[in-house]
Amino acid sequence: MTLFHDVLTGLRRRGQGGEPPRLVRFPNVLQRHWIISSLVVVLLIGSGSFVGWHQSQKCGQGMIATGSPYVCVGLDLDSTAFKDNDPLADLENTIAQRNRTISGPFATIVLLEDLTPDPHSDSVSSRSHRHSIEGAITAVSRANDPRTSGALPKIKFLLANYGLGAEAWQQAVDAIKQNRMSEHIVAVTGIGQSLDTTRAAVAALSAAGIAVVGADTTADNINVAPDPGAKRSTNFVRVAPTNTEEAQAAANYIMQHGYRKVLLVKDVNEGDSYAQTLASAFAADVKPAYTEPYRSPEGALSLATREQLMSKMFAEMHSDICAIKPELIYFAGRGTDLGYFLTALSSSGACGLGLLDVLTGDDAQNLFGGPISTSGDLSFTVFYTAFAYTDEWNGFPSTSDYVKNYQEAYAKPSLKKYRPIAARNEDKKVASGLL
Repeated sequence: MTLFHDVLTGLRRRGQGGEPPRLVRFPNVLQRHWIISSLVVVLLIGSGSFVGWHQSQKCGQGMIATGSPYVCVGLDLDSTAFKDNDPLADLENTIAQRNRTISGPFATIVLLEDLTPDPHSDSVSSRSHRHSIEGAITAVSRANDPRTSGALPKIKFLLANYGLGAEAWQQAVDAIKQNRMSEHIVAVTGIGQSLDTTRAAVAALSAAGIAVVGADTTADNINVAPDPGAKRSTNFVRVAPTNTEEAQAAANYIMQHGYRKVLLVKDVNEGDSYAQTLASAFAADVKPAYTEPYRSPEGALSLATREQLMSKMFAEMHSDICAIKPELIYFAGRGTDLGYFLTALSSSGACGLGLLDVLTGDDAQNLFGGPISTSGDLSFTVFYTAFAYTDEWNGFPSTSDYVKNYQEAYAKPSLKKYRPIAARNEDKKVASGLL
């Protein structure tokens, strides 16, 4: 809390101040009647212009439409919807309403994420983004509360979208840079996935002198652009632990519990920095005797869904895993893919594996609240390296002003009933196992 307060105070003060196409002949009737043919051409050109104009009008200021169906990418200056039937619309309305109440000196913080995830292709969900945005709204509300911030300039909050796999990171970064002065933008946060594209976004923002706070990015190389010979981004601040630290925690857990036969299941998609650094760090610390690689897809999928592709890959591992009979599986990949892995393994038969322990990284949190379909032939206990948990306040003296102020203004008693535990797949949900 002290770190957050100090960083926020500093940011507020800073905010102040190929072949050519072949020609196609029109039918003879159009050649003979030049008036008709001219009208056809005008209508075709006009309709194309109208479609482009209409498409652009779907997005609010600071954004452009891309893809079909369209999504809006860029900086959401008006806190409008990112697509039709936007599941985050209620939160966008809340942001807009609160921003309208800000008068006088202010500084702006931008949350940059893939806010229009494609359920057929993506490894993130709107549900996880909802939690992040709700947390950010709460933090900004607290920062603007005179009980905790006094007369400091207010904080304005905006969302920015770089789309599926951060493929539109350049548009989002350009929009943030273009509106930096008018909106008093002092920092960008979010960037929840460690990918080559998000690394490029971090580097570009940092080079522009904009502070970047990685909310839960853990790849060791997130602060280095994917270009050969790139240097570290000087304006990047990491909040979460690195994957090297997560792997060390996993290695300690494995040693303490005496696991001897460990299988590493790893994603070899070079563009996914999270999976790459997590797998390499774990392999260096544990040196597992067995490894099963797979490759997750990139970009939008058209012929099959991510679930269908990943389930087929994981089902093909079943015979190998049955032969190995590991005591523990370490999954170095996305949490969404972990769900597909558990389902595929279970539905292929137990083959004498019995209760199987599975350990993974922090991205498992993307499974929270969702069911894992299993046949019941195979049971799992899933653990993951967690960032934080509800008992962290116990590390502060009960008389601390930070604890007292937070409890009085924001703490909800209902939250106290939640405790991080290791849940088996019979419960159809995954909860955290603390390391």
